[in-house]
Amino acid sequence: MPGTTRATGSALPIALAGLLAAMALSCGGSGGGGGGFSGGIGGSGISQGAISGFGSVFVTGVEWVTSATTTVVVDDQVATESDLQLGMVVLVQGTRTGTASADRVEFDEDVEGPIESIVDVGNDGDVKQLQVLGTTVLAERGSAVYDGVSFDTLMVGDVIEVSGFFDPAGVLDASRIERKGTLVLGTTVVEIHGVVSGFAGGTTFTVDGIAITFDPSGVTTDLSDAPGGPLNGQTVEVKGVLSAAAAITATRIEHENTPLPDAEEAEIEGLISNFANVNSFDVNGIPVSGFGAQLVPNDPSLFGDGVRVEVEGELRSGLLTATRIERRGFDQRIEAALASDLDVDPAAGTLVLLGITVTTDSGTLLEDDLDTPDFSLSDLRGGDFLNVRGVENATGGLLATLIERKDSPDDVKLRGTLDAFDGTTGTLTILGVVVQTDGMTRFENADEVSRTPTEFFAEVQTGDVVEAKDLLDGDQSAIDVADAVEIESVAASSGASGPVFAPIAPAPSSAAAAAAGARSDEASFAGLPPAAAPLAGESTGAGAGAAGAAQGGAPEATVGIVEAVQRFFSRMDEVGRRRATRR
Repeated sequence: MPGTTRATGSALPIALAGLLAAMALSCGGSGGGGGGFSGGIGGSGISQGAISGFGSVFVTGVEWVTSATTTVVVDDQVATESDLQLGMVVLVQGTRTGTASADRVEFDEDVEGPIESIVDVGNDGDVKQLQVLGTTVLAERGSAVYDGVSFDTLMVGDVIEVSGFFDPAGVLDASRIERKGTLVLGTTVVEIHGVVSGFAGGTTFTVDGIAITFDPSGVTTDLSDAPGGPLNGQTVEVKGVLSAAAAITATRIEHENTPLPDAEEAEIEGLISNFANVNSFDVNGIPVSGFGAQLVPNDPSLFGDGVRVEVEGELRSGLLTATRIERRGFDQRIEAALASDLDVDPAAGTLVLLGITVTTDSGTLLEDDLDTPDFSLSDLRGGDFLNVRGVENATGGLLATLIERKDSPDDVKLRGTLDAFDGTTGTLTILGVVVQTDGMTRFENADEVSRTPTEFFAEVQTGDVVEAKDLLDGDQSAIDVADAVEIESVAASSGASGPVFAPIAPAPSSAAAAAAGARSDEASFAGLPPAAAPLAGESTGAGAGAAGAAQGGAPEATVGIVEAVQRFFSRMDEVGRRRATRR
């Protein structure tokens, strides 16, 4: 590819080339028998992620066309498309021959039960940690869809249904929270998912500290999807009546070890776990091989455990071979009013807020507190107060993952990567916007400790994620002088300057934490070609130098590739073991 070089220092040894060829064949999978791409998955497609729109069903940026033959399943019951809602994490299966046609759309909540406790997280009042039947739920203002309740009105005792993504620590990052009612012991229906423990062949076992009582004969507990009943170490779904604060009388138990089907085109949205580097990690528990995948943004240091991503590629025998890995999240934020009607261009899918160009794509979630039917950018007008979340793109603007129109104005907020600052003039540049502070501005560091202006400017550094706030004062389309400035997270270390496949320092593990924004040019390198194209995480600059000699004169990058190949085959063995266990 013109303008790109690979810094290897010498030609790859023949043995290494053989390993790469074998690896490429393995990426194709052998689950269909006989190698190659046989196995009847041609044209098949799946998407797993949060619903971002309707008029068809939009999931992971794909518009899945539904029809009278599409099967919709909600909580194991046949339903209709009208039962699907924004923010629900669903699995869509269908065909991808030009148009994406949905054969089946399936939703199952991650937990349903009473809120036991609520704790504020962070220093901006925008994140709450909920405890729901042994599950820790992270609820964030603006990043989740709320139904029957708002972020501010969540209360202990509310029975809620939560859908979202689990992080590596088992915390559920909510994409949708729906209030179902108020807790009534002995009546309230709940649902949990977790691992069985403490089962000794009787009528009780434990899931995440919750005592489960069931009928092993299957008369009062439906065991049709749990052949053989519960087994210690097995992941199950339990639905039933909450008989005590930490006890459920089960009406249904279902095993949850069924792997996703093979698909020629798969898009999976979720949080990264088991992160080694951008070439080897899991998303939603699915192993991912990222060799040769395009990174968006093209900065490996922005990926790590707990980061929300959308991964595209082929899914075969439980391994997702990625062609594109895109960071999707809510790191950068703008809350402000549109200055004029002219700041919205529905045809281009863009708008301008605080002077920042906001771009949308098919994965952008649009919400409207005014409940406008089929809400779109064309409904926006000057003066509308918007809450925008997203990630910084290569041009310094924002790729929106969420645009929410509020029903009333609020404080102006700008959160993003700090581009520059000047303690002498009291200015900070965030996402290209110069923010002025003065003697009345309140400063806090990342530990929520108040700082004087001198202390703050001595502590802050470029690359930190900083939020500036201008309190409600009548003009909500600009930040006049910041009333408050807070460091939300410190700059992540890069780690990208070492060997190509050396482990890369991950971004902060919390899904709500922000890492430094990328400004690298994006480039597409699909598949694993010969030495012409760089692998994921490798420098694409024309000035990239040759790696130093290592291990008897072999180039360091070559050694890194060998190690990566070894990790790949180890990964394939791991996938095989997982599938054997599931069977």
